[in-house]
Amino acid sequence: MKNENIATLIRRYRVMNSKSQAEIGAKLGISGQFISNCERAVHGFPPDVLKKITTMLLIPEKEVKEALIKDKLYDVEKYFDESVA
Repeated sequence: MKNENIATLIRRYRVMNSKSQAEIGAKLGISGQFISNCERAVHGFPPDVLKKITTMLLIPEKEVKEALIKDKLYDVEKYFDESVA
């Protein structure tokens, strides 16, 4: 699933920090439902929100990069799988 790795990472750190989706959303000026949708990979985190939330939750940059790379690799593999069909 697209954005699954970054979504899982953010959810894991949010839960570890005992924060609700509503709390995170309120601090970022967005809804808790938006955070929920991103965590379920319904859609991705916009870059500005991603930067703020990973900073807020103290997620190590290395983990963020690894998750984003895995998600991008998924996109690339899906592109080539669809191109062959």
